[in-house]
Amino acid sequence: GWWMDSTEPDHFHPIPEDFDTPTYLGSFRKVRNAYPLMSVGGVYDHQRAVTSDKRVFILTRSAFAGQQRYGANTWTGDITASWEVLEKQIPAGLNFSLCGIPHWNSDIGGFFLWQYPLMLDDPDYRELYARWIQFGTFCPMMRSHGEGAPREIYQFGKKGEPIYDAIEKYIRLRYSLLPYIYTTAWEVTAKQSSFMRALAMDFAHDRNVWNIHNQYMFGKSLLVCPVTQPMYTKTVSDTIRV
Repeated sequence: GWWMDSTEPDHFHPIPEDFDTPTYLGSFRKVRNAYPLMSVGGVYDHQRAVTSDKRVFILTRSAFAGQQRYGANTWTGDITASWEVLEKQIPAGLNFSLCGIPHWNSDIGGFFLWQYPLMLDDPDYRELYARWIQFGTFCPMMRSHGEGAPREIYQFGKKGEPIYDAIEKYIRLRYSLLPYIYTTAWEVTAKQSSFMRALAMDFAHDRNVWNIHNQYMFGKSLLVCPVTQPMYTKTVSDTIRV
């Protein structure tokens, strides 16, 4: 597998003239959105040429139409840990899927913990992380990643404590779902299916679901409605928690 970061490509300190840089196919402005497709495709094709008997897996930060053909799974980049950002991951994944790109994921727990200076010692963040784990259980790829604080399960307490137990429960659930996930993966390849399915994909005649952005089908059999608001810990003042 390959983890390919900065496949936009990353462009530090740009100036307007940069976008007029000529390429074989035209200006950078014209072709830059297709850069992720070409970079991922190049890695895929050359890896297959060397190891044709093995499947290729690529984790990449950017995408373009048609990228699904290269076994690439796109994540939503270096996002900030917050309830608002967690909530926005759901429609982000659904829109990706509706564009015909089924492989998608996010950094469970958020990459940056700027809003939680106490990091894992903050009970609000611990709850957010547990909820994100629950959401990640029903994503095409379940992957925890971030800077500033470790994310191993034992960093969140010990067995018998609520956050630890919640994390363990959903890790075990994910493993128990592997036959279902593998079957869905085959349907994605063989039948143009998808993992995260906006409700309109399966209930197209029900107008009530057309604009629902916080629920979805995971595969064709599991309805998922992630919790995206604090419920276990709730700040009611600067000093009091319930």
